[in-house]
Amino acid sequence: MQRALIRLRHSKHKMVKKALLFLADKAEDTEVVITVDVLRRAGIELIVAGVDGSDAVTCIQKTRILPDVEIERCQNEVFDALILPGGPGFENLINNSIVGSIVEKHLDQNKIIAGICAGTKVMCHYKVGLGSKITTYPKYKQDLEKSYKLLDDRVVVDGNLITSQGPGTAFDFALTIVRELCGQEKSKEVAEKLRVNF
Repeated sequence: MQRALIRLRHSKHKMVKKALLFLADKAEDTEVVITVDVLRRAGIELIVAGVDGSDAVTCIQKTRILPDVEIERCQNEVFDALILPGGPGFENLINNSIVGSIVEKHLDQNKIIAGICAGTKVMCHYKVGLGSKITTYPKYKQDLEKSYKLLDDRVVVDGNLITSQGPGTAFDFALTIVRELCGQEKSKEVAEKLRVNF
């Protein structure tokens, strides 16, 4: 069955925020699932785009996730935020020219680009915000220290960049995206319902 992108809806005359999450085999399960859950709870239209098509992908801990659409369907869309999860699947994001073109277009339009764990290596590959303040998974610090100002915070926001460290910081990462897109009140509301300190 052919899947169609969810179109923008209007709620109380406000434009619904849209985000795109790139999904590839061997993505980090926690980073994907928590981010999808939190953003959708906040009312953000989150599209999960399959980098290798529309078939289910197998994450690093064997969770199988069905993308909403194949990435080719997203090339002409404009999103308020792009999300780059980590896990060994980050190499699939680096090696996909469509990912590169989507990232480049959103960079040019000053949209939010958010990377967690190895997703920060994808950001570096596409020269996203070089010289900015970021955080990352400890084992990637050496790879990124020449390109960014590295901090040890769980989440770092610098301009339109949002970065985070790994699976254990996924709630903070997702709630920060919600805060930047929808405001502090919405992020606190979602955090309270989830019983997460934020």
